[in-house]
Amino acid sequence: MPRPINPRLRDDLLDAAILLLERQGPSFSVRDLSAEIDYSATAVYRCFASRGDLLKAVQVRLFVELVTELMPPSPCDEAVSVQILDLGRRFVVWGVDHPVRYTFMFQNADPDALLDEHERNIARAPLLALEALVILGMDQGVLASGSAKTVALMFFASVHGLISLHHAQRLEGFMPESPQEVYEAWATLWIAQISVES
Repeated sequence: MPRPINPRLRDDLLDAAILLLERQGPSFSVRDLSAEIDYSATAVYRCFASRGDLLKAVQVRLFVELVTELMPPSPCDEAVSVQILDLGRRFVVWGVDHPVRYTFMFQNADPDALLDEHERNIARAPLLALEALVILGMDQGVLASGSAKTVALMFFASVHGLISLHHAQRLEGFMPESPQEVYEAWATLWIAQISVES
């Protein structure tokens, strides 16, 4: 009779995998992971069918972490424009503070770790939340009408580009301000441009 899997084992493995990701990047091996928490490689494969499945699970865990960081714990009474700016602000702060995680989540090229449709929906949660806010603003008449999906995508792409350029050190010598300061200056102008004057 097979030995039952420790219900905490999967979580322990994911915690350890994220620590390894921070130290070694995504090239760490299953052997590295099993040594990290003193379990056999067999125990790892009892939870994850392959290394690719493990990396996918790490990505999903990190996207859940990001969503938790970005989403307010309770419904917000702030104006839609304030909520949009705050969502972007939290995204920039998290992205700047977690460069390895961010790069792995948004620029991972490992074909074995591509997310399936359900997992992609988890990864899209911040973008979908932003789109919902844009739709709400358009419905309320405080944001200019148009394609909410396009507006949300371009906002997300701009913020993502800023974080990615910062991580790639492409802004050094060009922008003396921090990414957070650049975001504040740009996003304030951006939201003013799509707002409807009352």
